[in-house]
Amino acid sequence: MGQHPELWSYLNQNPTLYQSLAAKAPAYQPNPNAYALADYLHSHPGIAQALSGNPALANSPAFLGQHPEFREFRAHHPSVQRQMEARGWNFGRWE
Repeated sequence: MGQHPELWSYLNQNPTLYQSLAAKAPAYQPNPNAYALADYLHSHPGIAQALSGNPALANSPAFLGQHPEFREFRAHHPSVQRQMEARGWNFGRWE
């Protein structure tokens, strides 16, 4: 909320909406692996651009050989690696 004071102000002015959203919050469990990958790609726009153009590169030995920092990220995030191998690039299928 500190990053979006206008949203915080709106929710304070609409407590019913805030309560409704808060009631739903416990049911929502974000996928930490998807967030880790999204955060990495945000910090590495060249890799993000390459993967958005050809998602199959995420599991390509040649691509991983050319991008050791991405290979290292995957090695340090084995759940991301397993999910990418099993479910591909589509985060919607990661749950």
